Amino acid sequence: MDEIKRLTEDEFVVNSILKLRVEPYKGIHTVISNMNEGFRGYFPGKDPVAHVNDMEKRGLIEGHFSKKGRTIYLKGEMPNRFAAASKERAAATIAKVVGGATPNVISRKVKEKIASKRLSKLSNAELDNILTR
Repeated sequence: MDEIKRLTEDEFVVNSILKLRVEPYKGIHTVISNMNEGFRGYFPGKDPVAHVNDMEKRGLIEGHFSKKGRTIYLKGEMPNRFAAASKERAAATIAKVVGGATPNVISRKVKEKIASKRLSKLSNAELDNILTR
């Protein structure tokens, strides 16, 4: 009788991405696809979140945070829009932390809404001053 080869944790995650993804998408959501539950069932006592994070650190897979979990991809298959957005957020955070200039991300409509609801007595110049500190 042939013995079934048991997958390693890395193989399980890679196979999950390949077999659970739905075209045209290249990645899988770890919670919605039930990959996390399958991982816990196949490897009792092991944490799928920690293992996926470790695989990302080792450069075997890529991923980004999504609602209620993470979306993971094989190396090189993550859409550029997520990688670029992540770099932009990181740059903005670094600028805030080290005291550099930060982009003004509050639109004029939002400023006007704030002014009309909460700060109706302030002039636009005073409001701009408050929001750009």
